[in-house]
Amino acid sequence: MRRFRNTGRQDAALGPICKTLDKMPGVAYQRVGHIVDEYDLVVSVPGHNDLWEVKTGNAKLKDSQVRFQSRWLGPYIIIRSTAEAIDRITELQEKRYAG
Repeated sequence: MRRFRNTGRQDAALGPICKTLDKMPGVAYQRVGHIVDEYDLVVSVPGHNDLWEVKTGNAKLKDSQVRFQSRWLGPYIIIRSTAEAIDRITELQEKRYAG
């Protein structure tokens, strides 16, 4: 049976990002970091889904995350700040409306 990981540090980093996503129209997300080790969020805008791993400072991916990222065929995004989260959502929404 898989154990849930300790989410103390991730919650501190994810909180402000999730609050920001809550305020952005047309954005849905699900926190999954307490279930899987490879990523923290599934983020969706109409027509596009990302997997986000939230890291603070210069924190590096764990070996399991690197392996997962190398196999994953879709977008696997490392987000280090609320500003990066806003930039990524803005980029996706601009692509959608650009045609």
